[in-house]
Amino acid sequence: MPDVLGDEFEQLTLPLGSDDEGEVVATLVRALPERTVWRRLFGDGRALADTDVLYVHGWSDYFFQKRLARFWTARGARFFALDLRKYGRSLRPGQTPGFISDLAEYDADIAAALAAMQAEQPRGAPRRLVLLGHSTGGLTLSLWAARNPGMASAVILNSPWLEFQLSRFTRETLAPLVSLQAKRRPLDRAPQVDLGFYTRAQNAVADPDDPVDVNLAWRPEQTMAVHAGWLNAVLAGHAAVAFARITIFSPLHAIDAPTPLKS
Repeated sequence: MPDVLGDEFEQLTLPLGSDDEGEVVATLVRALPERTVWRRLFGDGRALADTDVLYVHGWSDYFFQKRLARFWTARGARFFALDLRKYGRSLRPGQTPGFISDLAEYDADIAAALAAMQAEQPRGAPRRLVLLGHSTGGLTLSLWAARNPGMASAVILNSPWLEFQLSRFTRETLAPLVSLQAKRRPLDRAPQVDLGFYTRAQNAVADPDDPVDVNLAWRPEQTMAVHAGWLNAVLAGHAAVAFARITIFSPLHAIDAPTPLKS
């Protein structure tokens, strides 16, 4: 169906069953690149014409970055973005925004997205998969790639949240307390510490020639409420990154990429 970003995009609802808050869905957004008559007749020779990109947003966020999609489609790639369960387009009335108790639960969201992408895959040679994650999306995709080796040709991390921004002593002291609270009262809220600087910075660098009307119900000026169960899931993800045998390079480099990307 048409997407909120306009004529360049479409969205598909991916049913994921239900939980104690009701229906659970993810939403796959697809960019619609222009295809010239020449490319339809003689093929697309652009560098990334054999590549699919799946973008996953970060905490308190959703996909709205049209310029990001155009960057990839201009190079021939098929671009998709996933609003995870209880985020953005996937948030349903009565649900706790962004709440998850185990990041591995997102495996179902990603699997549904990849199945939908494959169903729309053009005939011909196998295609490469590039995973692109921002913040907690980078954490989620890093862990997914480790659990599913060989599925992705590359993982691109944009400001990935792979470690809590505290000293090691503080992290190791905090983690068991958060874990205990998550077991007893997972929906307890942490104090709000976001003063809105990030949102103001993003507004300052927005493209005035291509404005985006951000939905503040999906991406509030201050972050959504942080619950104990969610924070425990993130800290567990950080621990998995720290101790698992995952080769992580700097942002914009690949994780376990068997097929190098063309320049």
